[in-house]
Amino acid sequence: MSFVYSSWLIPLVFIGIFICFIFWQQEKKISQWVKDHWFFKRSYYSKWSFVFFSCAIILFFISMADFRGRPQNIKTKTPIQRTAILIDVSLSMFAEDIRPNRLEKAIQVAKHFIRKAFGHSISIMIFSDHTRQLIPFTEDIDLLDSRLSALKFLDLNRGGSKVRVAIQETLGHFIEESSEKQMPYGNIVIISDSDETFTEFDIKVPDTMTVAYIVVGTKGGGKIPLREKNGILRGYKKYKNKEVISKINEFELKKMKSSIKNFRYWILSSYSIPTEDIILYLKKTHHSKFIKMHGLVRPVLMEYWVVPAIILFIFSILLKMAPSYRFGVFLLFSFLYPLYSEERESSLMSDPLYTKFKNGEATKKERLKMAEKYLKKEKVEDALNIYEENLSFDNLKNDEFGPSVINYGISLMKNGQIKKGAELLNQYKNSISNDNIKKSINENIIALLREHHQKENQKSKKNNKKKNKNKENENDDQSQGQNKEEGKEKPNQKKDSNNSNGKKSDENMKKKDHQNSSPKDEKEDSRGSIEKRKKIELPTILNQLVDKDKKLQEKMLDTRTKSSHPKEKKDW
Repeated sequence: MSFVYSSWLIPLVFIGIFICFIFWQQEKKISQWVKDHWFFKRSYYSKWSFVFFSCAIILFFISMADFRGRPQNIKTKTPIQRTAILIDVSLSMFAEDIRPNRLEKAIQVAKHFIRKAFGHSISIMIFSDHTRQLIPFTEDIDLLDSRLSALKFLDLNRGGSKVRVAIQETLGHFIEESSEKQMPYGNIVIISDSDETFTEFDIKVPDTMTVAYIVVGTKGGGKIPLREKNGILRGYKKYKNKEVISKINEFELKKMKSSIKNFRYWILSSYSIPTEDIILYLKKTHHSKFIKMHGLVRPVLMEYWVVPAIILFIFSILLKMAPSYRFGVFLLFSFLYPLYSEERESSLMSDPLYTKFKNGEATKKERLKMAEKYLKKEKVEDALNIYEENLSFDNLKNDEFGPSVINYGISLMKNGQIKKGAELLNQYKNSISNDNIKKSINENIIALLREHHQKENQKSKKNNKKKNKNKENENDDQSQGQNKEEGKEKPNQKKDSNNSNGKKSDENMKKKDHQNSSPKDEKEDSRGSIEKRKKIELPTILNQLVDKDKKLQEKMLDTRTKSSHPKEKKDW
């Protein structure tokens, strides 16, 4: 145990002493003035009151140095895994060295990963020259599946693979969703052919992030076909009048592995999907970061200084008032002290078994004994929690736990679970042969049922009284309302007659306006009625839009690069 700000301890003590000295000077002046004018000396109560007050002030200032205990290991809770899937949609992903082609294989891998990744919050992002987030972090598998299906029909003619830029932008999404003090954590799953076009960009991935790279391609590589929208082949991608062959770049993969701590890559073939291996790797790294990670925490023990300071401050106030309220203070202390001593003797906290139980060192028998003590002190919920953790129906046949099983049933019935407690006691009663124990069990069940019925009767009586009072209040309000309405009937009749005359005149005016109205006005009215019908038919239109979700995604997703790139730069 020590102070966190130990260097501030001596200055804080001096500040407390200085403030006490100022108060002492003021007290001295006041007491001297009283002595000169009223001939009263300062009493011992006042002097001791100032001593206690000064000690309280000094202790308050000492507590500001943040007194703490020894460091303790605390396990951190495991948060939900957040995984961002980055899918490469560049032109090289249409190579057919992997069947049917690289992009369709990547979509197949992503779908398989989503179905197997239980407990993951997943976001889908696509990248080529630019990175786009299709779906934010969600656990809706159907939504993710529908968006992935639309990627098959993308119309891409140009676009390179900027993997490093995509990773950096994905880290930005993780940083936005994490708190300021907390490092971003999660997984990034990249599905690409590793034929990267922009390798000069340096990335800094935190140690709390895990990167899994799934390479879709072959070492021999393949040509990049250029097809029309209807699927007709119009040639292969050429660069400097030579056909481009897109291959796996293992050098860049090894370079990324050396720069990122939690990094691993897999190379796919036409008939392999290593989803389970990827999920197992992500799970292991996630558990190593959070479950096995312990946090050293020093418990705050400020109460060791603050509580005595508060007690001394209260004593100083009481001593100051002692000449006036001497007899009352004496009675207060004489009444509270016996109660405090009795409560301290009867408290469970002074029991050595309680300290054993609190530190987790108690055996099963000792825990059950502690539950029995809780039940005697009418702490039914605490006793019930211990019994539920340590007893099961297999213990009914064991004579060693017989009394604990009976107490378990009694605690269930006292907690309001009458049926469950009675069934447990009856099962235990049928499993034993001792008639005396059976008799005592029956007596306990009957007594507890009586108590339960008495409580229910009392509740029903209270509810009936409340209902009767509410009915009486409603009847009084109704009678008062009727009297008021009778007094207002006559003037209201006159108003009704005037209103009827006014309504007739309004109807006549409307008829005249209708006769004078032109055919243009009638057309406008018909248009208004058509718009109302359209509003009514909106739900059916929405259903059609939902059914055509994939086609809408085809039009929305477009990763074509701008024509402003230099000619010597790779665009596949």
